[in-house]
Amino acid sequence: MKYKALSIVYPNGSKIASGEKTIEVRSWQPPADFSGDLLIVENLHFLRQPGEQDPEGRAVALVKIKNVRPYMAGDMLAACATRWEPGYYSWELTDVRPLKHESKVLAARDIYEIDLNIDGEKLQIGSLQTVRITVTNIQKSRDWYKELFNIEPVEDQDNFVSFKVGAINFDIAQADDKSPLSTGGSVAYWLVNDLDLLLQRIEALGGSVYRGPLKVPEIQRTILQVKDPFGNIIGFEAPL
Repeated sequence: MKYKALSIVYPNGSKIASGEKTIEVRSWQPPADFSGDLLIVENLHFLRQPGEQDPEGRAVALVKIKNVRPYMAGDMLAACATRWEPGYYSWELTDVRPLKHESKVLAARDIYEIDLNIDGEKLQIGSLQTVRITVTNIQKSRDWYKELFNIEPVEDQDNFVSFKVGAINFDIAQADDKSPLSTGGSVAYWLVNDLDLLLQRIEALGGSVYRGPLKVPEIQRTILQVKDPFGNIIGFEAPL
């Protein structure tokens, strides 16, 4: 999301974020039509030359500008200022929202624009952890996959079974209105060393080929989808 930003030298950006500083003093006024959020960016040194920038800024808070008026001597405390001079403007700040996670951003002169994902800035999506299928008969499905994977379940309940297949949890859950039986859709693929041996086992257990084998030179894999006796589709791949 794009934000209008204002860079402020340390520690005054942090003081705005904490609520200690409620007035920002400038020799210029924001555009007359300015509205909405203003992103406060804190950096370590003054940007005195036109076009000067600092790549080491930190986004610390979102605020709104309530009012802009001439700077008065009585504003010094709210501005965290040490002196007063005429000819400056007091920007009264309101609706201060400190950012939970500070992000490194560009600091620049005047009001400038930054593209920043504040809501999800610390979101991290890792590797796949769990694959889950739904069935009508937990026990029959458990026994079939126990033979296919040649492992024991790590959790075995009347309405839920879970296997640990490599680093992935493979869950078998009871089908219901929100998770009905289905064929196709999203398919997870397990890496195997020999698709021919795998197919022999699957067919011996009553499963069947659903799609493939298909050679994919771009990823140096042969991929295969199989259908278990209960209508679920699972995928496997092997090196070419």
